[in-house]
Amino acid sequence: MIYEDASVTWEDSGEALMTKNMDPGLWFGLDLPARSMKLVKISYKQKLKAKRAMYVLLTALDWPIPLAYASYEVILPEGSTITRYPFAKDDLSLSEAGSVIWEYYDYRPTEDFLIEWE
Repeated sequence: MIYEDASVTWEDSGEALMTKNMDPGLWFGLDLPARSMKLVKISYKQKLKAKRAMYVLLTALDWPIPLAYASYEVILPEGSTITRYPFAKDDLSLSEAGSVIWEYYDYRPTEDFLIEWE
């Protein structure tokens, strides 16, 4: 697997959705009534062998409405400097543990996530 730890949960109850590991990713299904909306939290951790990370976001443009909330957190090796930001540098915040976080509400991506560091 390309990830170490992954979870998919309903945002309101925290109840885990059934997932299936499918190399190289993770599969889960959602059974919702037509035109309904329910928040799902998807999180995973991944060790990277290079000094870059990329995540495809533009597929969300096919959805009829923006994401209600999107959060991206990157834990960089100590002493690292970001050389390419995935989003506006001014939008980032730092956690107490030193990770870099971007949070957006009513979010439609304009490009895929790509971060690089040295």
